[in-house]
Amino acid sequence: MSTPSEEELRTALASILLVDNNEDEGIVDGIDGDIVSYLAGMLHEGGFDDVEESIGPFLEGYGCEEDLVQTCVSTVIACGSSANNSNDNNDGFNTVINNNNNNNN
Repeated sequence: MSTPSEEELRTALASILLVDNNEDEGIVDGIDGDIVSYLAGMLHEGGFDDVEESIGPFLEGYGCEEDLVQTCVSTVIACGSSANNSNDNNDGFNTVINNNNNNNN
């Protein structure tokens, strides 16, 4: 699996963790655009060896429920798969998982 750009990761995570992609309002208290950017940077730098181990404890520390963590993990993995497909002359994201209806506030 190729590592997508930090911006691709950030966009994918923001679609799940931020309310209507609003930088100041996460679906869980304490999560905002800065946290999403931090997670994207951490994933981009660290690679995709174990996405759940990388971001699971971090998100759980903010009070994210397991289903939300799994949605984030699945989205990041799909983003990585899209990066692979993009390298094969495909035009970007094939799968976008949007869980904004899961409002945990």
